[in-house]
Amino acid sequence: QFKFDNNDIKAFSILGINVGVKWEKVTQKFKKLVKKFHPDMNNGNKKFEDKLKVITLAYTQLKNTYRNRINAEHWHKTRYKNIY
Repeated sequence: QFKFDNNDIKAFSILGINVGVKWEKVTQKFKKLVKKFHPDMNNGNKKFEDKLKVITLAYTQLKNTYRNRINAEHWHKTRYKNIY
């Protein structure tokens, strides 16, 4: 079972989703938040721009975590394929 660290848990909460959801749900929520907080949609409001930066950092954190998880699972399967 894959464990999420504190930074990942914070990123999930920033995006407003449950910890450990499928990657597709993460991207759907991110796209929805980008539309909501994009400065072009909010007359260049600096507050929305700053919020979008935080959302993007949270998404990037989770993207790296999920990517590392996939790579680790792939490595494990190929490294030990003769055992299974």
